[in-house]
Amino acid sequence: MAQGHNAFADAQQGIASPGDVAGHADVFAHNAGDTWTSRLTSWSTDRAVAEGFAGKNGVILQTTIEEMQASGVNIFESPDYFDESELLLEGRIGGLQVTQP
Repeated sequence: MAQGHNAFADAQQGIASPGDVAGHADVFAHNAGDTWTSRLTSWSTDRAVAEGFAGKNGVILQTTIEEMQASGVNIFESPDYFDESELLLEGRIGGLQVTQP
């Protein structure tokens, strides 16, 4: 996540925060850019994509699909219009590993 993103402070603490925890879970709208009113967060299975979004001074949150499934987090397949190896996870998620790009 890039420094300056509205959820950057949470990300530094290992928390992925969606635009609106009570918002929509429309994968098409989220992927098309409606992230402010979405309860989904965007993830990539490709580290290079994550590093690109994080930028030089950002952070990368790491987890596994298995950890998220075990935690009961809903995982949605993204339409992935931008070829980012994207998955969408629902809700605010804590306890994530924080790494540097």
